Amino acid sequence: PLVLFQSAPIDRGGRYACAAALMRHVRTDSYGRMFNNRTLAGPDLGQATKRTMLSRYKFTLAIENSIAPDYVTEKFFDPLLAGSVPVYRGAPNVRDFSPGPKSYIDASDFGSPRDLARYLNDLAGDETAYAAYFAWRDNPEKAFLDKVAAIDEAQIARLGRAVRERVERRGVMRPRTIYPFSPARRLFRSLARFSPT
Repeated sequence: PLVLFQSAPIDRGGRYACAAALMRHVRTDSYGRMFNNRTLAGPDLGQATKRTMLSRYKFTLAIENSIAPDYVTEKFFDPLLAGSVPVYRGAPNVRDFSPGPKSYIDASDFGSPRDLARYLNDLAGDETAYAAYFAWRDNPEKAFLDKVAAIDEAQIARLGRAVRERVERRGVMRPRTIYPFSPARRLFRSLARFSPT
């Protein structure tokens, strides 16, 4: 029922101990370099192959390299895209990034890996309860859709807007004095050579 893709040796949050303990209680196929017990059949086409593999499993063990607010990576989103339920351990505010409250299983909600494994094994055998984890696909939360829409905007445009908003909050920018031999003056002179006349 559970799949794991974990290759990076980074372990700032105890993810190896967590994965090892959980794997003792629930059958897990691991395709990464860590805990490897399965190999990919056919060529590895990167992200497409990974998502195809994730789609074959009910659950994906998604443990972040570090546990920190707002640090939510593809480990959380890839299973959602593939149709597998992420079993997530990472950012304490992952809920802010999810499409709905019942779109993932937060490993920190369980007292032990054994408790989590028991829940996963029970859920894997209850199709109705398992299907509830995909209700978000018909009605994702607006905050999630807003975040997805923001990604479609170019990063430089988002940065420009953020800078403009910050400047507007501070008020009018005061002009800075540029001295004759300052680095800023040299920069402006260099740029002037390339500007159209």
